[in-house]
Amino acid sequence: MASYKYRALDLDLRSFKLLKFLEGNLGDGIQCELLVGRIDESKHYDALSYTLGSKGKLDTIMVDGSSVRATSNAY
Repeated sequence: MASYKYRALDLDLRSFKLLKFLEGNLGDGIQCELLVGRIDESKHYDALSYTLGSKGKLDTIMVDGSSVRATSNAY
């Protein structure tokens, strides 16, 4: 399983990263896609915020087919 390779945003564009959770079954691991969107000031956006917490216990999620380590609180 490959580790996720970070891709920076183009800072000249008004953009953001969006983590889309994919459907699964109870007990499946978390699977996501990372999308890049452009800010449209006429639209409403909701955001998820979490406390980073301790890095002592990390869980794995899949993003675009690659593994990403996430704090237990984020998981």
